Parts: sequence; structure tokens; C-alpha cells
Amino acid sequence: MHQSSDRPLTPSVRSLRVRLSLVAGLTAVLAVAASACGGSGPTKSAAAPVATTTSTVPQVTTPTVMIDGKSINVPTEDGTKPIFSRIDTGQQVIYTTKGFLPAYLFAATGQPIIFTNLTAKPVTVSFLGTTSKPVTIVPGGSYSFLTNVLQFQYHASSGDHGKAQIGAFNS
Repeated sequence: MHQSSDRPLTPSVRSLRVRLSLVAGLTAVLAVAASACGGSGPTKSAAAPVATTTSTVPQVTTPTVMIDGKSINVPTEDGTKPIFSRIDTGQQVIYTTKGFLPAYLFAATGQPIIFTNLTAKPVTVSFLGTTSKPVTIVPGGSYSFLTNVLQFQYHASSGDHGKAQIGAFNS
């Protein structure tokens, strides 16, 4: 735009320029963010957004684990496929000595999410973004969590955490 040096900018023109600058800056940030999200590997659902949560929690690939001398079945989504450590679609969350699996869960609406403690110590899990109170899950135990919110975070008393997005996702 050309501006005459004889006339000062009116507040409405200044406001318009500020808004246009903000829109241009936001567009540039979104373009950079979109290009950074590509190439993260195969995802299980085209409908699910790309998560930015990372996890160093190893996948549990054995069908059972021993806790205090007892054999505990390791949850799976379909009876055979282990829960992915970083991103997964389903209704299962596992807590291990290394943290939560998955770090980011895409779950179906109207179905409970099952939290299972695969450690030898009780863990207290808080559900941020919901009205639910924290629950303590005994070693080898599970807790069925049903919520009507579309997104929440789960935090363990150890400091470990993860996120859940609730919706209609393809697995």
C-alpha cells in the first residue's frame, strides 16, 4: 500500500494494518507447522490429527508380565496387537515403570478407556480437563474411565503423563 506523507494514519487504517500483519504472521506459522508434521511414519487413522507428544516408553510385546509373583495379562486392542507407545487408536492405556502407553490415545466416544497398572507399585492417575477425581490403581489392576469430554490429559503420581482425544476415529 502507498501512504501519502501529508496525511497521518487514521486509527481504523492502523487497526486494519495490525490485523493484516497478524493474519500474515499466523498464516506463516501454520504453514511451517504443517510442513513440520509430515513424514512421522504410518498412522492408523487418517481422521486423527498428528500428535506432538513424544514418548520413550518401550512397547510391551509380551502377552503377560510378572507382578509380585503373579502373571498379569498385558492389554491389547484386538487380542494380538501390542499397544503402541507413542500414538494409538483404541480404548486401552497401560502404565509401566517407564510411563504411559500410548502417550497419545485416540478413543471412541461413549466407550470406557481402560487404564491398567503394570508396575509393582500403586499409581494415582489424575484426569485433567475433566471433573473426575484422581484414582489409585493397584499393581496389576485396572480402572475403567468413561468421560463426556472430547479431550483430556492423564497424569500419574510419578509425573508421567499422556493425552486422549475422544471422537470417531478409524483404527
